[in-house]
Amino acid sequence: MCQPLSMAILWSVSNKALLGRIQDAFKAIDEVHGDGQLPRIEVVDFKPVRGVDTMGGYHKCRISVSSAVRAPMLVTVHEVAHMLADHVFRPRNPAAPFAPDSDLICPEFRVWWVAIKSSKAYRMLDERLLRLGVPERETEQEASDLHYLRSSEELWARSYSQFVAVTSSNAQLKAEFIKARAQSEFEYWSDRDFSVILSSMDSILKARGWR
Repeated sequence: MCQPLSMAILWSVSNKALLGRIQDAFKAIDEVHGDGQLPRIEVVDFKPVRGVDTMGGYHKCRISVSSAVRAPMLVTVHEVAHMLADHVFRPRNPAAPFAPDSDLICPEFRVWWVAIKSSKAYRMLDERLLRLGVPERETEQEASDLHYLRSSEELWARSYSQFVAVTSSNAQLKAEFIKARAQSEFEYWSDRDFSVILSSMDSILKARGWR
């Protein structure tokens, strides 16, 4: 049965202004798709720690968003993607990695994975990694960051964020996404580059009866 994804949420956000933005993010998601039977998911806020630039996170049925985040809606949607990867699209073995080319998730993910790896943004990410050949500390950190950006689960989270931003009617989410894309080299996709990815994600959600 398809129901609004927001119905699975337990709100534990103390910052009222932030809570409103996070709830708006879930309204945008509800506009784009529903869900099946998800467990109860708690959403909390946290104060930033000096020297740590984490804006959000997901772990064990809890989505967390920093009170200092500049794009709270986009960050929220991104963490929802990680939650879906954990509870819906991961193989039955919870210890198994998120493997989009595995039929244990759903066959439609193979099409998404091919579309991702065929995209210009993914190729640019690969090319940047290939250019990092000097084993200096800064290079090692950048390589670690790029490997994380290229991980299948992180690619899913970023493409899901873009999918919701593009297909919803929420102007604030669209504005946060456009700004984030303009400030990144290859974390998101151009409209043209994303077209096939968007179609594959639409197929994934329709296959589950969520859209």
